[in-house]
Amino acid sequence: MPKINRSGKAEIINKNVLKTILEDKSINIKHRTLISTLFFTAGRIGEVCQIKKNEIGTHITFSSATTKMKKTRQVLVSLQLRVLLDEYIATLPKEQVYLFSGREPNTPYSKDTAGKILDKIFTKYGLVGCSSHSFRRSVLTHAHQSGASLADLQQLSGHSSLSSLQQYLQCSDRAQEKVLSLVSL
Repeated sequence: MPKINRSGKAEIINKNVLKTILEDKSINIKHRTLISTLFFTAGRIGEVCQIKKNEIGTHITFSSATTKMKKTRQVLVSLQLRVLLDEYIATLPKEQVYLFSGREPNTPYSKDTAGKILDKIFTKYGLVGCSSHSFRRSVLTHAHQSGASLADLQQLSGHSSLSSLQQYLQCSDRAQEKVLSLVSL
């Protein structure tokens, strides 16, 4: 689905909607794992599609060859992601190299294919203006609104500057009220 009226920014997905999608067993485990990995690692679609099974341990390593900034980045695997990864990986052939393989053996899932799958899910849930980047913006925004520091968010996202990171964060009226209440007279 196209991004609409947000200066090119993908829509933020509500936490409850995210939870519903991740619990929807009509979405196959590969696609739920893709969504979880995008969300819980704040990964870009190109990075996530290139993850190799041997890059997953207590952390997921995004190699410099696959990241936008050409710097290796490691992200801790959350408990929620770990459970789904373990379940999904158990279904894969041992010789499979990539976490998300394409049609040809030992080739990664393409960004286009992953994007089309996500578009179908967004349509199913009536989500307008969402893209694969919505998961990245959503985790960073929800974590920020829950009190995560900008430094921690910068580490998670791999942004080289706080100004780049801040473009991902959406400030709600509730968050603005909280800020203003700190200085009320």
